[in-house]
Amino acid sequence: MGQFDVGAVLEEMLGQFTSAIGDGAGNAAAYGREIFEKQRASLEELAMARLNGDIDDDELAGEIEREKLVVETELITMQIFAKATVQNAVNAAMGVFYKAVQAAVNIVL
Repeated sequence: MGQFDVGAVLEEMLGQFTSAIGDGAGNAAAYGREIFEKQRASLEELAMARLNGDIDDDELAGEIEREKLVVETELITMQIFAKATVQNAVNAAMGVFYKAVQAAVNIVL
């Protein structure tokens, strides 16, 4: 049985994830780390199953595709929350603008 350091692999995965995101990597990288840590046990089980011969390459590939979907779903959820946060911030800012204009109109009238 070969050696498998899930921690090192997760670090490399996070590095690739952060690299692919580019300039917006700050919070996304932290969230990506959290997602991959959640997947740690599952990924380690997959690696051990393949290393022990419990599954073959085709089964491993299928399971990796399933794991990708889990991670993508988590990231889409993050994107939705991020969009909602931005929308709330914009709405709050525009609300202040609207109230300021209304107050100015009332002073003029």
